[in-house]
Amino acid sequence: MSDPAVSGRPVASPGAQYFVRIGWLLRLGILVLLGAAVLAIYSRTAHDKRILLQTYQETAAERTLIDARHVQDVLQQIYQSLRVIAGMPGVRAIDRHADNLSAADRGTIQRIYDNLFNAIALTEIYVVPRELNPTRTDPVTHQLEAPDISFDSNVAGAPDDTGVTHYPEVETFEYAQMQHDLIPWMAAHYPRASSIKGLAMPIISGPEIITCDNTEYDRTRRDADRKGIVLAVPFYGPDGLFKGLITAIVRTNVLRGLLPGNDTALVNPRADFVVASTHPGQVVASHASVIRGVADPHLLFSRAVHIDLPDPRSGWTYWVGYPDSAFYGSEAYRDLRSFTWSAFAVVTLIAAIAWLLLALADRRFVRPAAAICAVITEIAQGNLEIAVPCTERRDLIGAIARSLIVFRDNMREARRLAAATAADNETRAARARRMEQSIAAFDTVIGRMSQALEADAGRMKETADQLGRSADRAVGQSDMAAAKARAAVADAQAVAAAAEQLAGSVREIGGHASRSQQIAATALRDSAQADEMVKRLEESARGIGEIVAHIDVISGQTRLLALNATIEAAKAGSAGAGFTVVASEVKTLAAHAAQATEAIRGQVAGIQDLTRQSVTAIAGVTAVIREMSELGLAISQAIDEQSATTQEIARAVTGSAAAADLVSGTIDSAREDATATGGAAREILAAATDLSTRSGQLSAEVVRFLADARAA
Repeated sequence: MSDPAVSGRPVASPGAQYFVRIGWLLRLGILVLLGAAVLAIYSRTAHDKRILLQTYQETAAERTLIDARHVQDVLQQIYQSLRVIAGMPGVRAIDRHADNLSAADRGTIQRIYDNLFNAIALTEIYVVPRELNPTRTDPVTHQLEAPDISFDSNVAGAPDDTGVTHYPEVETFEYAQMQHDLIPWMAAHYPRASSIKGLAMPIISGPEIITCDNTEYDRTRRDADRKGIVLAVPFYGPDGLFKGLITAIVRTNVLRGLLPGNDTALVNPRADFVVASTHPGQVVASHASVIRGVADPHLLFSRAVHIDLPDPRSGWTYWVGYPDSAFYGSEAYRDLRSFTWSAFAVVTLIAAIAWLLLALADRRFVRPAAAICAVITEIAQGNLEIAVPCTERRDLIGAIARSLIVFRDNMREARRLAAATAADNETRAARARRMEQSIAAFDTVIGRMSQALEADAGRMKETADQLGRSADRAVGQSDMAAAKARAAVADAQAVAAAAEQLAGSVREIGGHASRSQQIAATALRDSAQADEMVKRLEESARGIGEIVAHIDVISGQTRLLALNATIEAAKAGSAGAGFTVVASEVKTLAAHAAQATEAIRGQVAGIQDLTRQSVTAIAGVTAVIREMSELGLAISQAIDEQSATTQEIARAVTGSAAAADLVSGTIDSAREDATATGGAAREILAAATDLSTRSGQLSAEVVRFLADARAA
């Protein structure tokens, strides 16, 4: 029997099931603990990730606010400087070419420009009259109209010893934007100084344009390096009416320099102006959100910070959007992932070690214990042939297994002894039962046999007496039978002689019948030959008829030829007289041939009729001869059968005569036997009388034997 501990088959005993359940519960516990550990690690990782993301977002938000504040401070500095210039009394009273602007005011504005240039590389400051038309010739300067005064000495008049070629400044786009966009809008919305509420003097800007600042353009020859925007605030005359704009030109690259290096932008949605950082990155990917000045909701961190600048047309926005890789690629997140995977690895390793230990314990202890329990159950149920596993072990399970072998062998020996004792007792009881049954059966049989023997002895007496009387009667009847048998023998011999004569007559008749059958067969063959000859005669007559018909046709043609000759002779006149005679003879011969032919046809028709009648008559004769032949054959067969029957009768009569002779001899022997039987019957009667006496003695002896056997 295979080892359950090795084969791994399930066992049905309660103890084995208990160990199996314990093993599975431990496995389930390991899986539950593993799941709980994984869930705990996942929860902890998710919590740490949320904290890390929150920290990341808060840090990015703080940095964004700092950067946005820096940009705002720069724009505020430009705004405040332009506002100061717009509020200067000299500027408010300035005439068309700034001839009345004092040197002190000029110096003040120049210092403001220098400060802005040094701080943010501002390109130029203009004082622009309301009526500026750059396409119109100024009657005083006899040149195209220009602002009242401009301050750009740090750009246009700066000394340069680099040897770079300076290209002419282009101010057309600046003047055009001022004329067609900025001045009309400001005049429409803020025509008077009273239109401004409090100190919130408006500042507006337009779309990006090519400016007059060629600082970088002279080296790169790229229009992008001289593009920028125009910032403008209104100024009013002493009468409080809108008089013009104070504008500042700022290149786009200057504004780009205010931004951090990556993923930021300065946006003015109304002007469709976007200036991205040096490395735009996410600004390009999130262009749809950037152009609207809103945060990208698909990013882990994206902000759109409003720049506090009193631009009534469109607000300025500082946009920031970091790609998700900035968070997932951070060192903190990598550390978190490393910790998570390390924790998963440690938990999985611990679970694997626990599973292996449990498997080892299951294989080393649980399965052997379950197998031992199964064997104990089998032994308890009476299976003493089961093999005991784990006997080779040197631990407690091995000791239990070896003790179980001793217990099993002892139970096997006890069962064998009990079986032997029970078998011996059963044998003795069976022997006693058989002895009692044999005695009873013997008593019954002997009693029946004694009664039957006495009855048979009586019947033998009667039978012997009857047999004697029958033997006497048989002797008398044997004498009578012997006389009649001798008479029967004589009669049988006479019948045998007559039967032999009858057989000879039958054979002679059979010979005559055979000869008549042969004659009928010869007549049948002759009639067949005659029939064949008549058929050939009929065919010859048919041929003669055809020849006669042919002759008749020739005769008709001859008559027609004679007629034609007669006609031709008549046409010939006297010259054809001889031919006419010949034609007449031919015609006469043709008529005689026709008559002869008709006669022959009649004779042939008669021959054909006679031939057909002959064929019919011969067919009738042939049928009669065939019937006579068949009848002769039947008679011959009947005579053969009669001859055989007659011979059989002769043989039977001869045999009967022999049998009658034998019966006569047998009757004589029977008479002698009957006489002997009478003597034997008398002897049997004496023996039956003696048998009845001895049967009584035997019955008495058997009764005494059975009584002694029961007593023993």
